[in-house]
This record gives sequence, C-alpha cells and structure tokens, in this order.
Amino acid sequence: MDVSTLPAENLSQDEMAAILYMREEEKLARDVYLTLYNETGLTVFRNIEKSEETHMDMVLSLIEKYNLTDPVEGLGIGEFASPEMESLYNELVERGGRPASWRP
Repeated sequence: MDVSTLPAENLSQDEMAAILYMREEEKLARDVYLTLYNETGLTVFRNIEKSEETHMDMVLSLIEKYNLTDPVEGLGIGEFASPEMESLYNELVERGGRPASWRP
C-alpha cells in the first residue's frame, strides 16, 4: 500500500512518537535477524530479516508523509538512537545465536 496517496491526517504527539518508535523497533528486529543469519547461516533468519526490512520501509513512508525525522537514518547494524533498543538488540542476539560448536 502506498500511504502517500492517502489523505494526510493531523497527528497527535503520541501518534508521531508511536511512528518513530515503530521505525526503531522494526530496525531492531531487522538487525537481530540479520545478525543471527550472519552468525548461523540459517536461511530462516535471512527470510525474516527481509520481512522486517519491508516493515521498516512502510514505516519510513509514514515518516516521510508526515515530515518527521527518521530516528535510524545513518545508523549501522546494532546502532540505535535509544539506549534501550541497543541493549535489547545485544540481549536478543546473545540469546538467539547458536553456540560456536553448532555452526557449520
């Protein structure tokens, strides 16, 4: 769906904050799955990462539509504007990775 073709609505501060939070949350998911794929080589992680990238793109279209500032622009894998997201990324990667003895 192309949200740019829909009429613009007035957003509350809470709605704007929610959009920005969603963008960073989708990046968190994408980055975790991409890292797990890189560490394990399991295709399932790559497939989910691609889906999360699609979600990121959809939220970015809302950010652009409402002229908001993208909170993750220019940030690399595992880098976040929010210290809480960065901490959660580290925790999820640690919990989700296979031990070295399992790797091919």
